[in-house]
Amino acid sequence: MMSKWHFSLRAFAQGILCVALTGILLHALASPATAQATQTLDLISLSSSNWTPIGPAPLSESKFNSVSGRVTGIAAHPTDANTIYLSAAGGGVWKTTNGSSWTPLTDAQKTLSMGAIAISTSNPSFIYAGTGEAYGGNFGRGILISSDGGSTWTLSTASGVFDRLGTSQIAIDPTNTNVAYVAMSDVELNDLCCSNTGIWKTTDGGTSWTNTTTTIDSTDPWSAVMIDPNNPQTVYAAVGQTFGVTANGVYKSTDGGGTWTLLPRLCAETRLGTPVA
Repeated sequence: MMSKWHFSLRAFAQGILCVALTGILLHALASPATAQATQTLDLISLSSSNWTPIGPAPLSESKFNSVSGRVTGIAAHPTDANTIYLSAAGGGVWKTTNGSSWTPLTDAQKTLSMGAIAISTSNPSFIYAGTGEAYGGNFGRGILISSDGGSTWTLSTASGVFDRLGTSQIAIDPTNTNVAYVAMSDVELNDLCCSNTGIWKTTDGGTSWTNTTTTIDSTDPWSAVMIDPNNPQTVYAAVGQTFGVTANGVYKSTDGGGTWTLLPRLCAETRLGTPVA
């Protein structure tokens, strides 16, 4: 049974348990890969023209109608369409192995506030989950790391630097599980404002971290980080201070975060993401 402490973190003041019951949608396109995914998710019939909710299901409640918490990240197993992880803003990390039933994985951790999650494509048992919902959610305690598919976790804090920050995004080197980047933010509730933000990198699976962007900005929120899947040394990142700062923009590194170049700006006053195909 969920403890009162866990319940209070996941419920509205009225006692409505909704924050933990986050939901995601799947959409099956007309391709062999998604056709296989449709077959393996045997408990749910996916539509090729509409989005299909696969849970965890929201609650129907008279005051708020259908409600659920925010999903801050999704990580799909690279070879098993049944296995999906999600991070919930106030509900921790959840896992499904059949596309229908979900299991919470991090109830015993220091916080249930989550900002991002990523799975290693070279070793799918290796998961990085960033605590602290960036941009207005509760602050985090660090990066949770699992090497056994979420059964056990280790909290990595960069010697305490990540405590009370938020995680905007995580990117794992597709060729090396031990190499990962996290975009850290400082605009969470009750956070430690204006220090230690940036694109932090680990080369030893989260044992130690280095801030690669101190020469650019370490006081404003970094909103995104992505690795070029064709060249892991090429990394894109963004500063996304909502109210606009000089450093806002998308940056590119071609040496694994050793140096960064500001790309031509699209705008200065916005939160930025960096999708990479």
